[in-house]
Amino acid sequence: MLSTLHTNDSVSAVIRLLDLDIPGYLIAASVTGILAQRLIRRLCKCHAEVPAQPGYRARLAGLGVAEPVDVELVPVGCDLCEQTGFKGRVGIYEFLLVDQTVRRAIRENRNMDAIRDVARSNGMKLMQEDAIEKVRGGISTLDEVLRVVPFETDDRVPVPQAVKV
Repeated sequence: MLSTLHTNDSVSAVIRLLDLDIPGYLIAASVTGILAQRLIRRLCKCHAEVPAQPGYRARLAGLGVAEPVDVELVPVGCDLCEQTGFKGRVGIYEFLLVDQTVRRAIRENRNMDAIRDVARSNGMKLMQEDAIEKVRGGISTLDEVLRVVPFETDDRVPVPQAVKV
């Protein structure tokens, strides 16, 4: 079954279900995966490449991008994109696979940070990491990603570390 639940990320969906008084053992037994998604605008082909300024590099470094960048892509605008610099959208995703270790954490009514830690140790990529990969891949801009994707500043929620594309 597919359903929609409004949360900031995939792990928050488990917490939302618990808040709705659905017992953890039922969630653990019936949910196989949770996909969180956001849509960001895709850069139009009319974008420009400019040398990366120190401020841009610092913003990326603050988000955990390990490799320095040489260029920044900026929207320009043309008739195709109606002078916006963006044409179409692309998804940013985070998939929580509810495997045995995650099931155990849910059954034990562990908190969001504990469930996220278990999922991360099993290889879950955060939505923020996917977003940064889209920026590094030239699909969208850092400003667009920061407009749409929530980046936590809480130390308990890791920002993407050493993202390499």
